[in-house]
Amino acid sequence: MIIGLFANATKKTAKNIAIGIKEFLEEHGVTVVSSTEYCHEIGCPDISEVKGKDIDFIIPIGGDGTILRLIHKYPEIDAPFFAINMGGLGFMADIPITDIYPCLEELLEGKYEIQERVMIQGNINSGESWKP
Repeated sequence: MIIGLFANATKKTAKNIAIGIKEFLEEHGVTVVSSTEYCHEIGCPDISEVKGKDIDFIIPIGGDGTILRLIHKYPEIDAPFFAINMGGLGFMADIPITDIYPCLEELLEGKYEIQERVMIQGNINSGESWKP
């Protein structure tokens, strides 16, 4: 299993949480990759070293904005998100920090349900297309 792990660098504790998650996943035989900007910070390979289609899950640590930025930055990756909420609302990022490890165990055991979400696209008056 390959998991992409991304932490919002503006969140104070996100890096430490990412390191803990990476260590937990590696102990369970999971390959963890991250962005070029962040992989050295948490000690894992660069996401460019794997094909987007080979990534099984994406773990964003932050909030809904972190998810939207990842979708925009990596449109070629079509993997479900296991989103950890460090933000306010948590509409898309719904796993609270207190539930990270029990939820990761369930993920690794295959005890999860994938919820499909709708992507939006808009057109502005100049005819340009916009998609998050």
